[in-house]
Amino acid sequence: MVMLFADDMVNSLLLVNSPWTVTAIIAAYLAFVTKIGPELMRHHKPFNLKPIMVAYNVAQVLYNMWLIYLVFLVLRKKNSHISVLHLFHHTTMVISVWVSLKYIRGIINFILAILREIKSLNIFLLRHLYRKEVS
Repeated sequence: MVMLFADDMVNSLLLVNSPWTVTAIIAAYLAFVTKIGPELMRHHKPFNLKPIMVAYNVAQVLYNMWLIYLVFLVLRKKNSHISVLHLFHHTTMVISVWVSLKYIRGIINFILAILREIKSLNIFLLRHLYRKEVS
């Protein structure tokens, strides 16, 4: 029923045509970051990914690829950097972008993207301030 309201202009796009594709990607991402990755890294030394991360950070600025960052944290055994808030942010951003792209046409998507980024910045700043007060 909900699919009846989908925007015809985006229905043919690979990651937008069905909710199951993006759901599977999110499920695989969460499984790797929370269970599979830490289990695979349990008996290994952290990888030295500094050169790769520098290149990735440049690409991130250019392409805004958010989900890969946590994979790097897991491979570097920096699991303490991965919070429930972090996972919630990444998964809800993907879902909200998918829903707005699928069902809302026009410039409003740009406005929603700006509002999502403002929300994310506020969450980051509040978390950073909270950490400073606790320590």
